[in-house]
Amino acid sequence: MKLRVKIAVVTGAARTPRGRIGEPAGIAAIAAFLTFDDSSSMPGRMLNAHGGRLPLNQTVPAPA
Repeated sequence: MKLRVKIAVVTGAARTPRGRIGEPAGIAAIAAFLTFDDSSSMPGRMLNAHGGRLPLNQTVPAPA
């Protein structure tokens, strides 16, 4: 992985509540959930797979 990409990943992860970036398995889990009957009570909903970062974009400073 190139140094710039590593820095971006570390910086991005530090700005999320869980301290890590998302993984493809997380998106797959959401997609799998939507195939089950349990998801039928969620018509027309948008699921944001952002790890909690979206609400914090403007409030969490980037690490120095």
